[in-house]
Amino acid sequence: QNANPRKEKKRLEEIIVLTRLVSVGKLSNYSISSILGQGANGVVFLCDFSVRNGTHSTVALKMILNYQGLQTSSLATAYQNEYYILKTHLPEIHPNVIHVLGHFCAKPTMEMIESNSLEPAVRDCLLTTNRKTGKITPKKTQFFVLECHPHTLTQKLEQLGAFVNAGGRGLKYCLHSARALEYLFQHHVVHRDIKPDNILVSENDELILSDFGEAVIADDEYFVKAIDLRAGNPRFTAPEVHNQLAQKERKLFFGKQYSWELGMLMYEIIIGEPVFDGYPDAFSHGEIIVPELDIQGLQDELSTVEVPDGLVELIVQLLRNSPADRIGITEALHTLASMSHACA
Repeated sequence: QNANPRKEKKRLEEIIVLTRLVSVGKLSNYSISSILGQGANGVVFLCDFSVRNGTHSTVALKMILNYQGLQTSSLATAYQNEYYILKTHLPEIHPNVIHVLGHFCAKPTMEMIESNSLEPAVRDCLLTTNRKTGKITPKKTQFFVLECHPHTLTQKLEQLGAFVNAGGRGLKYCLHSARALEYLFQHHVVHRDIKPDNILVSENDELILSDFGEAVIADDEYFVKAIDLRAGNPRFTAPEVHNQLAQKERKLFFGKQYSWELGMLMYEIIIGEPVFDGYPDAFSHGEIIVPELDIQGLQDELSTVEVPDGLVELIVQLLRNSPADRIGITEALHTLASMSHACA
């Protein structure tokens, strides 16, 4: 269940080779297979990437929707942080964080725009109309090239069902999630959209955190502007963040948010369903207060499942309502690593 150095080295070597190839590529080098996903910030295509020497690789090509005509060197602005954070701010290739291989500016092809899978609103924002001639043409936009992995954690959990905990796989997924979140925390990166849909599963069954389109960087003391935390995924947002936003605080302390998000992920991985039904709306009677989880009840529910000692208690510690009572992300990572080592 511990990190596999050989698999990590292989991934690193593949990333280095692909990065070199992408640096000499252009849009015509990408043959689109399908749309992997689309959201407020971009559309991700599954592509076959080829260059002159006959090399072929499968990559994810992300087309930015909110591109404002900036030059490729001017990406560190609101809602265009993804490339800057992944390529410049984070200092190394992490085994559980997506890696961006390169970027370029180009006009999307009509094949991309006319895809039946593309939502009409997305299609409209990729086109511009010449005022004089009325001719409709694609807008120039930004493309990121990312490593591609076959499944999301959501898909994998649906596929595995109750067998996710067999052979320590559930614990491994929890450890990988903690490694990714703790790495971001150490580098002051606030992801803002943590959820199983944004975690990929590699062919080697490693979890890879992806989709940094909403990410921002906290200051040196881990404070973030309140306006920067209004976006993202409210389902995974900690109670104190919801409460401080409701109180119209100008700055929020991002101290134990990742602990909460790890707890939410671990609960879905190990228990097999979302925790706190209806959260946060069902708890919004003034200040949001979530109840303490029942350790004994969860242990009874998992009595026939292979779950390491202490894992249920850790989930409960991560999902405590008050950040003061919640275990920190670094301590949680060390606890999971110790469990993994003991089970190896």
